[in-house]
Amino acid sequence: MRFASRLSFSLLITLSIVVTTVTTTLGQELPANSGVTTNAQAEIDAIQDQGAKLEASNNWRAALSLYERATRNYPQQSTIAARYQISRSHVDIARRYHDASYLYSIKQMDSTASQAIYREVLGKIETYYFAELNWQQILKSGIDQIEVAFHDELFRRHHGLTVNNGDLQQYRDEVAQILASRVCRNGRDVLQSAIRVSQIAERTLKVSQQVVMLELLSGTIIALDRYSSYLTSTQLDDMFSQIDGKFVGLGIELRIQGTHLLVERVIPKGPADDAGLKSGDKIIEVDRNMIPTIDAVRAADMLKGLRGTEVEIVVVSATGSARRMTLTRRQVQVTSVV
Repeated sequence: MRFASRLSFSLLITLSIVVTTVTTTLGQELPANSGVTTNAQAEIDAIQDQGAKLEASNNWRAALSLYERATRNYPQQSTIAARYQISRSHVDIARRYHDASYLYSIKQMDSTASQAIYREVLGKIETYYFAELNWQQILKSGIDQIEVAFHDELFRRHHGLTVNNGDLQQYRDEVAQILASRVCRNGRDVLQSAIRVSQIAERTLKVSQQVVMLELLSGTIIALDRYSSYLTSTQLDDMFSQIDGKFVGLGIELRIQGTHLLVERVIPKGPADDAGLKSGDKIIEVDRNMIPTIDAVRAADMLKGLRGTEVEIVVVSATGSARRMTLTRRQVQVTSVV
């Protein structure tokens, strides 16, 4: 994992104009909203009911899309804003934990290295983020991210985490004491409190300090605004490829759905184009792995690979016909639109 320069660059390009974001710990009571019409309230209730069903089925990506639209229509609704942030945290966890480069970095990293990364990121935020920062809220956002992770099925399964209520409550009580007794006025204060939080989590919940520090880091970044996020090494490489206009792959742009990958665009003269894929086609299987037997995000990641390697997919056309095909990954040129 390339810690310094690449991480710094990825952070700098994702920093943008700050917007108001409401974060909440899971289970926290939120104030009721007022000042909406009866029809609007009925629509808000319907959104919350639909969102609750999506959350119950762990369909966090669909929940995020729902809440994202809702926050634009009802920006003053704190409950929806809170569910948006929690859904975004779950999606962010899935994005990282389906990325082999991120999982590899966790194995190679110790607590000292994770603290160094967090220190560097906080320094970049302090130097380059022009809006006024609430450092106490930045720490709180990182802690909220950890709380979400402790309830995330993918995170728990990967780390073999079985948390009982007594241990979790002890962790929460000790962390609450930190938030109440320590006031963060700068990045250095946040780092010291974050290290303490990671130590508490390791002692009470048996989660390694480096894993907790990386969740704190992710929570810190996504709390800045809705456009900032932690980029893994693979995602940063993909971004550089898009900037260059060249990348190795199949030459398709996808939208991740719950039961398939929807082809939104086929890049001319790429492997997918040569094989006859069209916009609107659905990929339902990758290398003999059916979606949703494997997560759609994982399936999308499996389509990536080195130049010259092959991937087998099953594609369903808009007319309903299915076909199995093998594509060879190669360099694809994306034409710039001016």
